[in-house]
Amino acid sequence: MLPKLVQNLAPGGSTPSRLPAEFMSYISGPTAAVASGARQAAYAAEGVAQRSGVARFLWPLLALLAAAILGIWLWNRSGSTQTAVFNAEEQVRLAAQKATAALASLKPGFTAGDLVGALNFDVINFATGSAQIPADSYDFLNKAAVVIKMAPQGTVIEIGGDTDNTGDTASNLQLSQQRADAVRDYLVKQGVDPSALVAKGYGDTKPVPANDTEEGKFRNRRIQFSVAQ
Repeated sequence: MLPKLVQNLAPGGSTPSRLPAEFMSYISGPTAAVASGARQAAYAAEGVAQRSGVARFLWPLLALLAAAILGIWLWNRSGSTQTAVFNAEEQVRLAAQKATAALASLKPGFTAGDLVGALNFDVINFATGSAQIPADSYDFLNKAAVVIKMAPQGTVIEIGGDTDNTGDTASNLQLSQQRADAVRDYLVKQGVDPSALVAKGYGDTKPVPANDTEEGKFRNRRIQFSVAQ
């Protein structure tokens, strides 16, 4: 091809003043357009190849980044779960504060319903299998006795005892009655008219939350106040 090209460009060995017409037609004619299009296609293909090469490296990096983010999220979630461990003592303390404030906010002429609503803010939480009133409940019961003595004439408050589902039904029913009696006896000792209080045990028949967690069991070992019918 080279000898023919030289012969066409320099016929007879002389240097031409201009390129041959057939060569000019190649540069400026349809063939040139085809050649230019081919070059553009080649450049585009090269760019795609380069981008595809980057993508082949980019996707694994993105996958690793997503895995790292997921791992950090799971780790933080596990840590937050551990820090949210149920604290029974803190629950009792906060409940006592709320109940004490509710009792103090009762206005003269309050109803029996207002009274039991305030009393039920407190948590009198017995130890498993025990009917001994927790020592941290005495202060609240002292305040409760004062307010109960101010209740409307003829008000009768039921003290309901409840248990979690530890043990058999019969023993739980007996235990809940002992818990209700213990609270009633304490309030009577603080000057409340015995006729204004009744005690009834319900055993494990009235769970508030399910008994499948420690917090659930905690909330079911309780005293519930209501207006006696």
